[in-house]
This record gives sequence, structure tokens and C-alpha cells, in this order.
Amino acid sequence: VAVLGGHIEVAVANPSEMIANYEAGKLRVLALATGERFAPFEEAPTFTEKGYNVVTEHWRGVMASNQVPDDVVARIDDMLSKVVEHPEFKQFMTNANMYNGYLSGGPFADLVQRQTMQ
Repeated sequence: VAVLGGHIEVAVANPSEMIANYEAGKLRVLALATGERFAPFEEAPTFTEKGYNVVTEHWRGVMASNQVPDDVVARIDDMLSKVVEHPEFKQFMTNANMYNGYLSGGPFADLVQRQTMQ
């Protein structure tokens, strides 16, 4: 809003916050802090492409106590991996301008660790 009102020249925002004004031609995306280009803004380079080591992606996670049995964790992982591949879920993510990427236990824990250490 402040950019559109001319109060500031640059802002950092999530895609869902700016997509309507971007599509209306009121905003220009200068760079994305994602690891790769993002479909709604395909022409916008990433910060990495611009020479800056900046990758900060938002994520949501499902976590459980370390007391949850391994077989239950495996069932939850199996269920979630199927959900993210379901056409309705994919369409929901596309409509919400959100990246649909799934990381199971170990890779997800690695991501959390990497981002925590930054």
C-alpha cells in the first residue's frame, strides 16, 4: 500500500500480498528471494541470479513429538506426500500463489536446521 501511495519506493512482500497489483501493472517485481523462479513472476530474477546469496523461502511444517512411534510418523509422511500431489491441493496452491514443495522428515529437518543457523 505504501508503494502504491508513493510513500516509499521499494517494499518486501509475499506473492499473495502483491499479485493483484502486479497483474494490474501497478507494481514491478525486482527480484525474488526464492531458490528458483516462481511461476506467477516468471520474468523476475532471483537474488541469486542477480549475484546476491539471498534465499529466504517461507514454509509450513508438520511436526510431532519425538515420542511418536516411527510407524505413525511413516503413515503421516505417506499421507502428506499424497495430499501434496492431489490435483485439488495443487490447484489450491496455484490459486493462492504458493509454492508446492514437499520435504519429508530428514530433508525437512535439514531445511529447518539450515535456516536456523543463518
